[in-house]
Order: sequence, then C-alpha cells, then structure tokens
Amino acid sequence: MSSYSQKKLEDLCQRLQIEAEFLTVCVEESVIEIEEIGDQLDLGSGSILHLRRLERICHTLNVEPPVAILLNQLMKRIAELEKAQPN
Repeated sequence: MSSYSQKKLEDLCQRLQIEAEFLTVCVEESVIEIEEIGDQLDLGSGSILHLRRLERICHTLNVEPPVAILLNQLMKRIAELEKAQPN
C-alpha cells in the first residue's frame, strides 16, 4: 500500500465513505485490490461488494476487520459445503 500517495488513498476513502484503517487492513489481508486508473485510485472488480460485506459484518457483530474477514471466509465455506451436500 505504501506505493500509493497518502492523498490518493484519502480521496479513495472519502469517495467510498470508509475509514482508512479499514481499507488498509483489507488490502494488507489481500481481500480487496486497489487499482490506479488515471490519476486516481479505485477498487478492483468485485472488491467494492466484498468491502461492503465486510463492513456490514464489522458493524453488525461489532468485530475488527480481521475477524470479519475470517467470518466471511467461514460463511463462504459453509455455503460451499451445503451446496455440495446431496439432498
């Protein structure tokens, strides 16, 4: 994340209406990707939905982003197992 200027990161956070720390954790955990498009930063394909899902988990369950990331991974795995289970 250090390759991006602080100003560009602040602009992205303001546009997405999220806290910089939350964005940083999500990027460091490789949950979302940031792309540089022209002179501004944006999120990679599908990242905004993933970011909002994690944000909801954090707020609903009152947990920190790393916990929300783990919970999201577990929920996805449970859904996969349920789908694979014969009826």
